[in-house]
Amino acid sequence: MLWNREFARMAGSGILAVALALRGAIDVFLGLFSKPRSHWIGKLVAGLVMLACAALIVARWPVSGERLLGATVGLSLFAGGIGTIWLNWKSRASEGV
Repeated sequence: MLWNREFARMAGSGILAVALALRGAIDVFLGLFSKPRSHWIGKLVAGLVMLACAALIVARWPVSGERLLGATVGLSLFAGGIGTIWLNWKSRASEGV
């Protein structure tokens, strides 16, 4: 089955979309229900970006799959990193370090 390049590309894209959607849903959940909210706003935004990127991968928009896949995964990782940095920064600022 993996000799068929189109099937392998679709299966790989599906796995990445599921992983991004799961991570995005976790970040959205944490952003909505963790206190104080100002610390977790970065995770909320990162989760929404990851969910949007997962939806784009599933919708296969635009049709040029490899470029879209690389861009969405890169954007999702970037958003996740910024969200983590925001959480760390806000947590340290509230501790008075």
